[in-house]
Amino acid sequence: MRPRPRTTGWIVRNYDLDFLKKFSLVIGFLALVTVGLMFFANHLQHTIPTEVSPTAVKRTQERIAPEGAVYAGATGAAAQAAANASASPAIVTTSPCSALNRRISGRSVATTGMPFFDHMLQQLGTHGGFDLSVSCDGDLAVDGHHTVEDCGLAVGQALKEALGDKEGVRRFASIVVPLDEAAVEVALDLSGRTFVVHDVPVPAEMIGTFDTGLVEDFVRAFAQAAELTVHVRLRSGRSPHHVVEAEFKALAKALRDACSLTGPTGVPSTKGTL
Repeated sequence: MRPRPRTTGWIVRNYDLDFLKKFSLVIGFLALVTVGLMFFANHLQHTIPTEVSPTAVKRTQERIAPEGAVYAGATGAAAQAAANASASPAIVTTSPCSALNRRISGRSVATTGMPFFDHMLQQLGTHGGFDLSVSCDGDLAVDGHHTVEDCGLAVGQALKEALGDKEGVRRFASIVVPLDEAAVEVALDLSGRTFVVHDVPVPAEMIGTFDTGLVEDFVRAFAQAAELTVHVRLRSGRSPHHVVEAEFKALAKALRDACSLTGPTGVPSTKGTL
């Protein structure tokens, strides 16, 4: 008797050659599709950068921002984090320090949704010798933290760009500024390295819609973006309004002095760069 053919599952039954041919064609087609997808994915990986270059960001800014505007979050990891923190980052337009551009008038305008904070930013521009315009539409329904921090980052970035390579600037400055019973000391260095000591135990209270605890957040964000070393200390003071205003004025006056041109050419560093 002739033996019956052996079977293996459902694939080979009675030597179904037509089925094997169809199955082979399907497998071949799937293999081609897989290879094509792998090639396409590899092409995308080499043509799309994993990080947006500063040049690309700058081109995007030029399309969507007013001339001279600097967006918080434009460059750098810290600025990007701040941009992610709020839906509407701060927009700052500024001219360089008065020592670098003697034709500016120190006009300062700020619109942040917090009138007292606007007043402090105006102090910074007026006493620092900047033509400064700050506009921010932040998430004030939550609180003022993101708005204050974004403004600090944006103003600091604008200052850094205005100073350029810092050739000929004084670099170091310190001052004590009084306001009635309050006196605040600020010492700073245009060092290119961020370090902040903020020893201002101002009483925690609201000045209008502004939380006095946000002053330190502004100083740290500003110093980080501008790459400054800043020491701030309270010499005396009782009124939170006076203490905060004296701090902004002292920061402004120290910046004006540090940014002033001293006469000698070159960058004020033995390393040749700041």
